[in-house]
Amino acid sequence: MEGSTHNFIQTRVAKYLQLPLNSTPPLQVTMGNSTTLPCDQLCPNTALHLQGQFFYVNFHVFPISRADIVLDVQWLRQLGPILTNYETLTMQFRYNDNFFILQADASTLLEDSLSLQF
Repeated sequence: MEGSTHNFIQTRVAKYLQLPLNSTPPLQVTMGNSTTLPCDQLCPNTALHLQGQFFYVNFHVFPISRADIVLDVQWLRQLGPILTNYETLTMQFRYNDNFFILQADASTLLEDSLSLQF
């Protein structure tokens, strides 16, 4: 599988939050150094609260680094069309018949990171 497509939650965070874990057929996750590791647990339909809105996300449980969760195409796809403004660090979209603007917290951005934390 090319590129990032799935949502992930850090293993220790899933355990700390006591999220329900389901066993799944192993998903092969390719790391940046081309190492492939299996991921065989899923936290299904997990409530995620972002800036006043709840989203329900399936998270694969994986020992990721430098983040507690990774939201990717799997999550973005459920939002439909998205307008992203990299100058103002915002995402605009309709979800459940409501219009939302998510604003990045610029104080959490790492200088050497290209990832936005919403």
